[in-house]
Amino acid sequence: MASRRHAADSQVLTLDSNETGRPTSSAGSSRPNTSGGRSKKPKLSEFRQYLEKEELPLLIETRHGVRRVTKPNLERLDFAHFLPICLSGLQEQLEPYGSFAFDAVMGLLESGRRDPRVLKALPQVVQQLKSALSTREKDVVHRVLLVLQQLAVCEGVGSALSSQKKAAFGSSKYRQKATNPAPAATTKQ
Repeated sequence: MASRRHAADSQVLTLDSNETGRPTSSAGSSRPNTSGGRSKKPKLSEFRQYLEKEELPLLIETRHGVRRVTKPNLERLDFAHFLPICLSGLQEQLEPYGSFAFDAVMGLLESGRRDPRVLKALPQVVQQLKSALSTREKDVVHRVLLVLQQLAVCEGVGSALSSQKKAAFGSSKYRQKATNPAPAATTKQ
């Protein structure tokens, strides 16, 4: 018993102690403070950075709980630059950034449905969609799938997506295994 009591007293070594030998921390804990080296600061998406600096040519209005995205003159808008920026915001899990990005992307895709500039921005778009899918968050994946549906009806993008899908999204990664494969048909004559 004496050895256990002695072992319990000598378990904690502190450098900051007062005359009684007890630690001087205000919390009364004998553990040292953590450095915070393991906690990572969440990386801000490009969309969030541009939105906070007010550098996006999109106006997001909220009135009575209804959000509306107002776009400038689309003839001058560079889809190859702004569409990937808005798509980067789909990864945001902190509201309202994710839903603002979704509204902005859907607005751009609806207005650019017959515009060939959407097709020219496809490599950057696919990269942002793949990055958003890699988060594996339910809300993020849901938004990405809705964007893919809208993207597929844009002029020329649907066929380009189908030809790039294996390289872009790694279809073997998401392949489902058949639970009950059909047995091979045998015929006897």
